[in-house]
Amino acid sequence: MIRAMSNHRTSPPRSLPTLGIIALLVASMVACSEGDARSEKDVKHITKSNATLDRTIQRNAPRQLWARGGSAADSAFSYPVFVSAESSLVYVSDAGAQHLIALDAATGRTQWRTPASEDAPGALTHPGAISIVPGGGVAAVDVVRRAVQFYEPSGRAGSAVQLFKLSPIQSLCVLRDSALLISGVPGPTPLARVDYASQLPTFVAMPWSDLNDAPRLRTQTWLASDGHGACATTLALGRGFAVYDGQRFGTPADYVEWFELPAIVSKRASSNGVTTVNESLDGKRTAALDAILRDTEVWIPFKGVSERAAHLIDVYDRGTGNYRHSFTLPDRITSAAANRTTLFILTVREGYPALVAYDVANR
Repeated sequence: MIRAMSNHRTSPPRSLPTLGIIALLVASMVACSEGDARSEKDVKHITKSNATLDRTIQRNAPRQLWARGGSAADSAFSYPVFVSAESSLVYVSDAGAQHLIALDAATGRTQWRTPASEDAPGALTHPGAISIVPGGGVAAVDVVRRAVQFYEPSGRAGSAVQLFKLSPIQSLCVLRDSALLISGVPGPTPLARVDYASQLPTFVAMPWSDLNDAPRLRTQTWLASDGHGACATTLALGRGFAVYDGQRFGTPADYVEWFELPAIVSKRASSNGVTTVNESLDGKRTAALDAILRDTEVWIPFKGVSERAAHLIDVYDRGTGNYRHSFTLPDRITSAAANRTTLFILTVREGYPALVAYDVANR
């Protein structure tokens, strides 16, 4: 799943392989609970109309607090791909500028960014997925170095966890004791838990049993930390989500706009005695754009096929998985995160990438 900032104006990244690597990183993951009664006929008849009518959409959109980027006068970002947030800071992984950037959550002012020199402590060669850390700070995937680098809230670089055999990584969630849950990995399942001290992986079974050995192109998964050691796990291409408490998954829940994961189409081509197999998805429909795990709720930025596609936040009960309501934003969502009072989204305004903060204190 390529997280695209479509048609935005930006200076080119410092090295051309960056975006290709990010595309590979953010491209692979998941599907359906046993005994699901929905038929292929049901799935094919999802329309813009019923995808909208199935939702309870709150009337008042959140109020914007501040925005960074989004204009020629404020070129704050080059190619931002992930956002994560804690109480006082919001973090942006900028693949184009090859920086991790920390901004004040209340004002949007830049607090620090990782060093420009690739040889400096804490520098990122090609930043990818990020996650807040329980107790404070952030962790970021360095795609080329195949490592997760930890940072304190002050920006001071901490330890790094090597992931040589677990690349590429699509998404990241830091658990208690700084253990990692990562998605998109090669192995017997698409999920792995990596111990911080030993740096050894343990593969984690998906909460959808038919997806453990499914092609990674089909099982694309976003992860999001609640800052206390639990993670939301959302399927990017359909079905639903589940919450991982640090040890095990709860029962999966369905998206309010449900559709099945696309099938894989394989094409064989032979040339000079060599046969190659190319795999692709049989559809281009996207479900979850990200995940936000709050104290009592799971918020899922959603695309789908409704009239408000990619402008929606669907809200579910964290304990039961039941759908509660939705609200909409004026901006098209690329990635999203939240603390207790503020929702942060990556979007594009006037052709420029932007980070926008919205007031959600009373939601």
